[in-house]
Amino acid sequence: MSRPKIFLVISLLGCGLAVFFLLSHREAGVEPSPTVVAGIVLYGYTDDGEISWVTEAEEGRIEEGAEELTGVTIRFPGDEEEDLLISAPALTGRSGLRRLTGGVRVELGDELRLMADTIVWNDDTDTLSSPHIELVYGKIEGRGERFNYDIAGRLAVLEGGVSGTISREEPISIRGERAEESEGRLVIEGDVVVESDGKTYRCPRLEADGSGEDIILSGGVTGSLSDARLSADTIRIDQDGISVSGSVVLDIDLKGENGA
Repeated sequence: MSRPKIFLVISLLGCGLAVFFLLSHREAGVEPSPTVVAGIVLYGYTDDGEISWVTEAEEGRIEEGAEELTGVTIRFPGDEEEDLLISAPALTGRSGLRRLTGGVRVELGDELRLMADTIVWNDDTDTLSSPHIELVYGKIEGRGERFNYDIAGRLAVLEGGVSGTISREEPISIRGERAEESEGRLVIEGDVVVESDGKTYRCPRLEADGSGEDIILSGGVTGSLSDARLSADTIRIDQDGISVSGSVVLDIDLKGENGA
């Protein structure tokens, strides 16, 4: 993505405060410090003249391209998608690469929320990244390492090991190597382990919606039940219960019944 042009709008209140403080310093014979102004708004534009992002800050300063802002909110307008919103106590950096710190929150619609201590915003590649992230997706709560978010594609990817819980009448614990969320579906891949109510399932891939009521295990699933072992190509867990399909094998342990 080409680097957007940036325009700065400073509220009249901010300018008035800045002038007041500068005059006060001069009257007292004190060397003025770099000006801090209130009510900052920054706009980023694409080469086509479309707004790519809008940053608002309670106060801050911009000197020689370097930005130091506090009380920050960033909005990335969506075309057909909902707007992506980021809020953070502080932002530092310059055009192209900025760091959000102090407890960052990313929201997309009503279902997807991401939380991190620090997030790096790369405006050149149109991405967000963090060494650790917590995710809330509807009834699914998770955490992972090496987080990356494609802003234009609205694609969240967690790597380096992920884990979480799906809130249901019987909570489901999940973990895997990699996860991504896009277009209303969460996918976890790589040695996926699913545990609930004394049952354990292993598979290469899990897919779920934000409600947590439609979970699909696929790629060859094995399950350990209280008195049986199960294998199948696909297992589906939904409001109707558990259904299996494809090369189903059920090995029932009868030792408890016949005493053998």
